[in-house]
Amino acid sequence: MSILIVSPSGKRDPEVGLLYLVGRFLIGQGHHVAQLLCNGASTSCDRDGDTNWRRGIQSCLGCMQEQRELAQWSGIAARGLSEGISPEIMLESSRWISAMEATELWNATYKGIPLAALVEDTFYARFGVDTPDSNNKLHDRFVRALVGSAVRMYESSMQMLGQKRPEMVLLPAHAGLIVKAVAKAAHTLQLPVFAWQANLAKRCTVVHAQHSGDHHECPLLIEDVLALRTDLKTWSPDLLAILRDTEEFLGLASQGNAVSVHG
Repeated sequence: MSILIVSPSGKRDPEVGLLYLVGRFLIGQGHHVAQLLCNGASTSCDRDGDTNWRRGIQSCLGCMQEQRELAQWSGIAARGLSEGISPEIMLESSRWISAMEATELWNATYKGIPLAALVEDTFYARFGVDTPDSNNKLHDRFVRALVGSAVRMYESSMQMLGQKRPEMVLLPAHAGLIVKAVAKAAHTLQLPVFAWQANLAKRCTVVHAQHSGDHHECPLLIEDVLALRTDLKTWSPDLLAILRDTEEFLGLASQGNAVSVHG
């Protein structure tokens, strides 16, 4: 079975360690796992708050390196989100955004998708208010950047998910616009989406099946998956049992060409 992993914030999200550990396990079970890499194609980013909303080239390079390290450790092939953004999409979205006021954009829909739903959490993280002020030039510029990023990320995701047509998409459960855009594209294409949410208090990760409303509690948080060995045969029987339970929740048990692993 074909599975796509998306982690546009690199190692910043506490659930990604388990996400890539499961990815490595699923490869060992005979499934095909790939990564959709955020390679700086978005004007606004889920990590911009870490740099006081002054992202530079080094921020993007550092995040891309983290994503690549996770993919390389897992043995996952990566494709950049920018591959799905054509010059036509860039031009069309820029013209559409320029023709409207920020408050109009906030209340607009794009191909039936309310844009505010994709960008409102990022806007709130930046300004601490729920909606833009039409008299605030900073709000105006930021909303345009957010909407442009959301539209392009959605179109890119539609293009790339449509090409590869994975059976499911695995991503962190947070409110960033890139994650939301990818998830919305997957829902549009009727692909199952599983969102991974760390619960730091309980030291576990909850996997939410967004398409069905079901959830699975995995009793693991992996702080540094890169420190672990990649050979499944070196993993403990308890760890393998937990991963098999997660594989079953994903509906993947016995669907790959499993590699025999004995604890």
